[in-house]
Amino acid sequence: MNSKSDKLFYLLVCAITYGIVIGGIYLLDEYVGFLINGIFLVMTLAVLIISLISEKIERTKISSLYFYSLIGILVGGTLLMLIMELQV
Repeated sequence: MNSKSDKLFYLLVCAITYGIVIGGIYLLDEYVGFLINGIFLVMTLAVLIISLISEKIERTKISSLYFYSLIGILVGGTLLMLIMELQV
């Protein structure tokens, strides 16, 4: 595997692990799962906004994969939150 496919594989494994862990917390206690997922999504959004602002101010060598992974975490976490909340 080359380095780009290694990074994509690592992101996929992280996304699946995140979904399983947060999904398990949701199944154990819905309120705690909602709270943890909400806090994590707000923190990820803040990191994404700060990263985009700093990237506009001064260009860095950060890969675009970093921004796509943050957006993926936001989308995946939001979908997981919606699925678990509509399950009731």
